[in-house]
Amino acid sequence: MLKATSRQRDIINAIISADGYISGNDLAKINQISTKTVQREIRDINDFLKSYNCEILSKRSCGYKIQYENSKDYNVLKSIVGKNALNCLYTLEENRVEWLIRKLAFLYVDSDKESIKLDELCHEIFISLSTLKNDLKIVKGILNNYSLSLLRKGNSGVYISGDEAKFRYFLSDYIVHKISREKSYSILDMIDEKSSESIKSIIINVINKYDLNITDLGFDNLFNHIVITITRIKNDKIIHSQETKNIPIGDIEYEAAINLCRHICELMEIEFPSAEVIYIYQHLKSQNRLFKDDNYSLDKEDSNNLNTIRKALKEIYLQIGIDFSRDEILQNGLLIHLKSVLNRIKYKMKIRNSLLDEIKKNYALAYELANFLSRAIEEDMCIDVDENEVGFLALHFGGALERMNIKGRKDMLKVIIICASGMGTSILLRSKLANTFGLKINICGVYPSYKLDELDFNDIDLIISTINLEYKNLPIINVSPILSDTDMNKINHFISTGNENYKLDIKSYFKDELFSLDLDMKNYLDVVDYMSNKMYELGYIDEVMKNSYIEREKLSSTEIGNMVAIPHAIVGEVKKPGIYVVILKEPIKWVYANVQLVMMIAVDKKVFLEHENLFLDIYNPVDELYKVEKIINKKDLNYIKKQY
Repeated sequence: MLKATSRQRDIINAIISADGYISGNDLAKINQISTKTVQREIRDINDFLKSYNCEILSKRSCGYKIQYENSKDYNVLKSIVGKNALNCLYTLEENRVEWLIRKLAFLYVDSDKESIKLDELCHEIFISLSTLKNDLKIVKGILNNYSLSLLRKGNSGVYISGDEAKFRYFLSDYIVHKISREKSYSILDMIDEKSSESIKSIIINVINKYDLNITDLGFDNLFNHIVITITRIKNDKIIHSQETKNIPIGDIEYEAAINLCRHICELMEIEFPSAEVIYIYQHLKSQNRLFKDDNYSLDKEDSNNLNTIRKALKEIYLQIGIDFSRDEILQNGLLIHLKSVLNRIKYKMKIRNSLLDEIKKNYALAYELANFLSRAIEEDMCIDVDENEVGFLALHFGGALERMNIKGRKDMLKVIIICASGMGTSILLRSKLANTFGLKINICGVYPSYKLDELDFNDIDLIISTINLEYKNLPIINVSPILSDTDMNKINHFISTGNENYKLDIKSYFKDELFSLDLDMKNYLDVVDYMSNKMYELGYIDEVMKNSYIEREKLSSTEIGNMVAIPHAIVGEVKKPGIYVVILKEPIKWVYANVQLVMMIAVDKKVFLEHENLFLDIYNPVDELYKVEKIINKKDLNYIKKQY
């Protein structure tokens, strides 16, 4: 049987102690090794773990966790590797803070004693009083984001204080969704599995009875809310002062809420005060409808919302040049979705968008278009739309962009081939293209380049050429005479998207004059302002775009994690494309985390349209902290270019 080294045992213990996923960066810090060493060690560790029917799995953006076939083998593994190991869970500040928040929240929810002494906390996680006090400052900051306080109660310790409705949102958003998603226990374990399944059945029955349209996300949020409500009512913690006078007579969601609460009360042997029934009603009212059917009639609110949507689409056309005015699917989808958004804002029910980071990276243009709509909503309705909601709106625009691409494609593209290598190569080239893309392209002829001026291109969609050509009226794909796999991918990409640029040459956007080292600034907006001013002075952008970088940053942070921010704007004119790279002297607090590497993008609107993976292509070389640290330490633009 293979033996694990001391370091490998420490890595296994850190993963086990994390009770869920732990990042490669955290494993590297705990063991004082590089992330590459972590990756190499885990390959060897998995050979060792086979004897215990276990395996370390990795998941992008989450990290590593152990999967096992049965608990017996897993417990044997823990007993063997854990004999001489330290408790790794509390060696990292982030893990301690999460533990403290969970501990205090659980005291608040389901305990006779709402506060706990500092020395008890120190004893439980084996840290000093000074370390605990520093950690509690971070806890206090997190609670402040939810309008909650961390207070001291004489000699009995610290506790969470705040409005009941705000505390419940904190439980749902932070404890259930953020911390407990990958943990083996959560706030929801406070009711037994049988009751949990019964509650889900009741919800489903009510949804079906009243023909409510609720998404999976909406169902989970409603279930979580009900479980939290049950726990709070059992501890005499209820929400007060919910108004019923503004609920329309015969409102279907209100009738559903009454029915739902009655069945829950019978099951759990509790009483739902009227205020709690209203709170359930607000949850149901805030759910997304799935579609707008033929029987759906517009009310006054819908008409106002539709005007706001059309206002935003008009602004998009004026600023970006994309016309969505005839896309009824987009307008109907946004109209139905907007009703739910406005109800959530009205009832102060924030929603967490777990896809937000992925949407920003994979659907950057769609996210920018959704920001136009969010601005129009804020102007017309005097409300704030947070970025989680903008992310969901972006999915509608992503679908519209896909439909636009599909509409622009033909069943069969008409193609001519320009070949300079003789008849043998021409025949091979034509045969290979016909064999591979026979149902997608119609080859209208093979010609030498000198015949170009004699050809009629009126019905031609694409030129495929073995020599470099410049012909402005038609897209051209340059290929090798023997058609490599890369060439095939280029052609297939054009057939799928109508875009001849298979992959953007990002490295060409990095310029010596757009590279600054050790910039000493403390405010992130000052950094963005400095960079946009320099790009304007150097003639890369016009004044409109210079100003739009700041406006864009105020709408939603462009930081992407790993100490990187990528400011961008699509309003205004790009006179010449470029990416301005700044390495700050010291990391500074952006909006959510520290940033030291800033990459400001100036690309034409057409590039955003044609290269939907632009942000992903820029992001991939900086998707791990160790990669970013290398860039920061080397301070070399040529090194950055090599990564692309």
